[in-house]
Amino acid sequence: MFGPLAYIGTTEIWIIAGVVILLFGGSKMAQFGKGLGESIREFRKAMTPEEEAAAKAAAAQAESHTAAAPTATTKPVEEK
Repeated sequence: MFGPLAYIGTTEIWIIAGVVILLFGGSKMAQFGKGLGESIREFRKAMTPEEEAAAKAAAAQAESHTAAAPTATTKPVEEK
C-alpha cells in the first residue's frame, strides 16, 4: 500500500542518517537543527495570540449565553 517506505526499519534510518552526515558534515547538520528549532519556536510564539483571542471569544460567547438565560427565582413566603 505504501510501497517500499512501509518497510523502513531502525537500521535503515541509522544508515540514512549516517550518509546524510557524511554528505553534509556535522556543522551543516547543527545549523539545520538550530534553524529548525528557531522556526518551531517562532511558530509557537505566533500561534499563542490567536489561541488566546479564540479562547477569550469563546468565553465571552459562553458568558453571554448564560447571562441572557432567564433564571428561576423564588421569593420567600412571608408569614402574617
